[in-house]
Amino acid sequence: VNTNQMIGSGDTISYSPSQTTSIAAVFDCNGQTYTDTMQLEVLNTAIYSTGFSLCNGPLVLTAQSGFSSYYWNGPSTSPTLTVNNTGSYFVICTTTNNQSCQSPTINIYQEF
Repeated sequence: VNTNQMIGSGDTISYSPSQTTSIAAVFDCNGQTYTDTMQLEVLNTAIYSTGFSLCNGPLVLTAQSGFSSYYWNGPSTSPTLTVNNTGSYFVICTTTNNQSCQSPTINIYQEF
């Protein structure tokens, strides 16, 4: 497969492994296999927390570093969010090339 060549209908493209890598394989509908390299970047959007319960006071949620901007569903646009209330929290991270990805949700509880 040449640079900028279109993959036809019925063809598939597979990436392996599912982490940052530069390996790719293309299988056309006739069973032909072609390999080439491309850079795939898998972004880690995990949130780290000082806990999951507010029974000992506020918690701090921290997003992965390295993004150009952060938007929490709480009142913060920094890599960290101080949580004083129960609820579900997530962060939307934006890369330097303006690609956005959302973290998994983290649930914060109040124990009695």
